[in-house]
Amino acid sequence: MSRRRLAILALVFVPPALAATVTLRPAKDATIYSPVGGASAPGDANLANGKSDYLFAGRNGESRALRSLIAFDLTGQIPPGATITSATLRLPVNTPHTDYTTTLRAHRINADWSEGTVAAGSGGGSGASATPGSVTWLARSLGTATWTTRGGDFAAAPSASQLVASTAPLATITSPGLAGDVQAWLANPAANFGWMLIAADESAPAVRFGSREAVAAPTLVVEFESPGEPPPSGGAARLANLSVRTALDSGQTLIVGFAVAGGGTRDLLVRGVGPALAAFGLAGSMADPRLELYRDTTLVAQNDDWGGGAGLSNAFAGVGAFAFPAGSRDAALLQPTDGARSVQLKGTGAGVVLLELYDTGGAGTARLFNVSARNRVGTGDNVLICGFVVSGNGSRNLLVRAVGPTLAAFGVTGLLADPRIDVFRAGTGASIAGNDNWAGTLAPAFATVGAFALAEGSRDAALITGLTAGSYTVQVSGVAGGTGEALVEIYELP
Repeated sequence: MSRRRLAILALVFVPPALAATVTLRPAKDATIYSPVGGASAPGDANLANGKSDYLFAGRNGESRALRSLIAFDLTGQIPPGATITSATLRLPVNTPHTDYTTTLRAHRINADWSEGTVAAGSGGGSGASATPGSVTWLARSLGTATWTTRGGDFAAAPSASQLVASTAPLATITSPGLAGDVQAWLANPAANFGWMLIAADESAPAVRFGSREAVAAPTLVVEFESPGEPPPSGGAARLANLSVRTALDSGQTLIVGFAVAGGGTRDLLVRGVGPALAAFGLAGSMADPRLELYRDTTLVAQNDDWGGGAGLSNAFAGVGAFAFPAGSRDAALLQPTDGARSVQLKGTGAGVVLLELYDTGGAGTARLFNVSARNRVGTGDNVLICGFVVSGNGSRNLLVRAVGPTLAAFGVTGLLADPRIDVFRAGTGASIAGNDNWAGTLAPAFATVGAFALAEGSRDAALITGLTAGSYTVQVSGVAGGTGEALVEIYELP
């Protein structure tokens, strides 16, 4: 099997938070200038620069301290309730001086400011006379509002600090502090005033960066997870949906197996997402995914393009799934299901795909009860991750397994020798349950749910955990950085 192929091999059910990346250009930026003599000098330089091609941090040739302000509009770019996992400022460096380094600090600004219309000439390092509405050393908006503190109102502790070389083509600044600022601004957009970029040594020569007016403009790269969690539903806690995202090579197939237990049927929504991933900033998505639903080896339903019908659109909204653009080539099926099924996702070429499975709810005792996914486990971003939702009231005990060595009995080669499981609740960074090598006392639970036995004394991993309603992810990694094929399974225990 190809190293990139992902196969779900067991009986039913899961979805992860949808990881995405967005790259933003500044909504506004500007440079402010101290009086001659530096940041502590009295008076106001009454200089501004909000519309030139450059930003500055440090000292200019007139012995003025220069500071830059930069802000990004998150509105409509990141969905409400998303969890910010990283934030990175990328500043194109353009300094016409000899080689030197300076430490640049990003401080969260505490009050609003206006960019103004002044474009300083001659490279911008000396500024130009401020006009009404400009941000200056003393004014947030000249003629309208002033800073409480000379040189700007900002958090005393920097959100990030980075050594920058004047001759480097790009300064990259990232930290948990920047991610925390973006998370706070997402929750309270009215407090989003951006960052002040300040040289740690304001007596050192200034570093010059491209501004938003430049061809090479600053950017903010934000990585986030949008759980896509459906509204809580009544009844006992249960598994409610699954999603797995992976990159497929041309000709490869993503296979998801699932089953409905408890008698009767359950209406299940299956989605094969490719083009719609572009709205989340994901590049290289599959252009035209196709879904095929099988009972054993018999094809029972299929879909190429979802068609934009009201029935499917209402089903998306009912489970809290993001909408597809009208006329997109994403695929979807809504199918009453009993017993075991498998779904194959295929495409006309290579690309990133997301396969989602949702329980649409309804009366009756039938339910989804287990899911498993197999893939090659790498390191870093290439560990195996599946996401799932627990819905309803109370808690549900789940059996979670990461199988590596025991897969040899099924003829699988290139195995992960020592897998480890970690379970995370969406929005938290700490594992809430984990296991390296499974305990023999779990064998009766395997038999209860019909899972195949693990080899005695093997380094496969397994755990039982009780979870309340919410979105979760299961991460499978290799101990000591190991890599190889592994199978992750999630079973609902009776």
